[in-house]
Amino acid sequence: MKNQYIGYIKYEGKGVENGIFDARKSAQALLGFDQAVRYFAAKEEPHLLGKDYDLPVEIKKDSWDIFLPILQKLMTPEGVAGIAGTAYIAKAAGKAATDGLFETGLSKDIQKIFQGAIVSIQWVVKIAKHVGSFKRDIKVNHNLQEDKVEIANSNNDMIIVPRKYFEQYKTCPENILDKLAENIAEERVLKIGAFAQDEIKEVSIDEGSKAIFYSGKVDKEIKDDILCPELQDGEYVELEGTITKVNERANTLGFQYKDYILTIEPASSNVTEYKGQILSNQSGHIFCKAQIDGRVSRRGKRGEFLKKPRIIFTSLTPKNEKNDDTLF
Repeated sequence: MKNQYIGYIKYEGKGVENGIFDARKSAQALLGFDQAVRYFAAKEEPHLLGKDYDLPVEIKKDSWDIFLPILQKLMTPEGVAGIAGTAYIAKAAGKAATDGLFETGLSKDIQKIFQGAIVSIQWVVKIAKHVGSFKRDIKVNHNLQEDKVEIANSNNDMIIVPRKYFEQYKTCPENILDKLAENIAEERVLKIGAFAQDEIKEVSIDEGSKAIFYSGKVDKEIKDDILCPELQDGEYVELEGTITKVNERANTLGFQYKDYILTIEPASSNVTEYKGQILSNQSGHIFCKAQIDGRVSRRGKRGEFLKKPRIIFTSLTPKNEKNDDTLF
């Protein structure tokens, strides 16, 4: 297994027996893993910041584990086509390739970048647990080797940390692991693992240390405001709704889905090309009902999580409407 994957997170204990997990908790875990890995990957390779790329994961049966596969295979067009076998994912990977994610000058080793992201998460967990918080005014001994620091906690216990990870701990958002930590409960532990050479290194967060990583801010400020939480980032969907407006300058359409107006945009064309498909032939209506097929995006230009999803559609099909002339 260690030759197939870079790292993983898993929940063990009460509530996840036989791989069964509440749907909302599963969504939170996936979003949390995606958010944390993207953040620290951009620290490893700054050119990844704001890039629109797919981060493939695998959820293992008979447990509830999210595995990050070796991305040298999955993030290239050839690897995606060969392993995933879907035209949509291959097309998305092809777009990422044209954006420069796979060029030697930018990402010398994709696997090392994302492996470094997992290790960074682990060190942030180790330091925060050692100190007991994300406070920045901690006792640090810099008089070690140039690339290491010694950190003391309130009991004056010491740990030696690579300077690189200490700097990441100091600058990362305090709620970077909020979504992952939210699912921790009595008798349910979060484990974060990294595959390195011939061994697996793992750190854990249990209920006793949950408060260090879970501020509750996501729960209070964001969770209740998330529109259409069933539409997960990166998911390929087919939605039915009604076109509500056209914005030629932004190259987007308004799309009423259920009770919400979503922004949708064509993946590789101009909205003006859909003029003949979005107009209604019914009196009293300008735009028609339609079905769109495309990818859900919940990432802003800076990689931030979006409460309201955007749909990057690859097809738009008007739904059958009775022409008013047939009524007479």
